[in-house]
Amino acid sequence: MLKVNNIDISYGDIQVIYDVSFQVEKGKIFGIFGRNGAGKTTLLHGCVNLIPKGKGTILFENNDITNMKTHLISSLGIGFTFQERCVFPMLTVKEHLSLVDENVFSNKKVHMVCSEAIEIFPDLQPLINRKASALSGGEAQMVKLAMVLVRKPLPKLMIFDEPSTGLSPANILRFEEKINELNGKTTIIIVEQVISYTIKLANNYAIIRDGRIIHKNEVKNVEQEEEVVKKYIL
Repeated sequence: MLKVNNIDISYGDIQVIYDVSFQVEKGKIFGIFGRNGAGKTTLLHGCVNLIPKGKGTILFENNDITNMKTHLISSLGIGFTFQERCVFPMLTVKEHLSLVDENVFSNKKVHMVCSEAIEIFPDLQPLINRKASALSGGEAQMVKLAMVLVRKPLPKLMIFDEPSTGLSPANILRFEEKINELNGKTTIIIVEQVISYTIKLANNYAIIRDGRIIHKNEVKNVEQEEEVVKKYIL
């Protein structure tokens, strides 16, 4: 599904990612763990060409997307949400959700999409007509996540950068439940510092430190793998 081969990424003269390779199989959930500053977000930005690569290649469904424009990468069926707030201040929550499908511009379809988002995050119900500028960080996070989770058609690959940021424990659980529901229906990458829920979801994982992947494994025993990850990043 996604093959990242020996990529380097730099900000000017400062190299952040060093010779990173990993592969995510179709229908699987892949976790990436690391401390703050390890290079997780930079790696994801490189995967969708928000940052140019110094070397290496990225293949999605055997198509070379290494230097493809980000909006074209998205059009191939990749949905992604990152740490930044990334909402449109003057649009309402409802208007954000109406953007998830180019064919959604009818009242009936908008209602269906909003209902699906509210089913995932019930806390969006009273916010549906509120402008994004008036949302808290956690509320904006729910909107960002919902826009990927209810996108039509379902993305072939979903990429989430620290999705638990700003969410209440109840909403982290709701996100976890939705990802469990999608397991096998699409391919998912989750980058997190919160180990406990992510390792339960993941089929495979990698640990990044100082811009290098230092450990990879399949999740066979959740408790054992959680301890391994903790030793590396805590």
